Amino acid sequence: MRKEEAEADLSATQRDLTEAIKRNTGLLDLIRDLGKAQLDLNRQLDSTNKQIFDNENEEERKSNQAQKNILKAQLESQAKEIDILKTEINLYKKKGGHIYTKVTTNRRVAQLNDV
Repeated sequence: MRKEEAEADLSATQRDLTEAIKRNTGLLDLIRDLGKAQLDLNRQLDSTNKQIFDNENEEERKSNQAQKNILKAQLESQAKEIDILKTEINLYKKKGGHIYTKVTTNRRVAQLNDV
């Protein structure tokens, strides 16, 4: 009788073990499926974030390029103006320099008065 009880207990324990294995296998499958779903969602999120940053970088790049072009045009304009002023100064020097010397003399006098 004791042997039969032990075999019955063994049988019950094996059934419990089999049920526990099935339950654990189901949980592991669920964990694997949820992990795959999480990876897919992370990939989607990353690609969306990259698109957002690409668009922001594109907008910023266009803005910087426009600003760069404006500054370049201003520099070119100033360079032309400097060349024109140099030419005028050289013309005044060639005409005898009396205007040029008066300007520099007046500056020297003004500087001496400031001291």
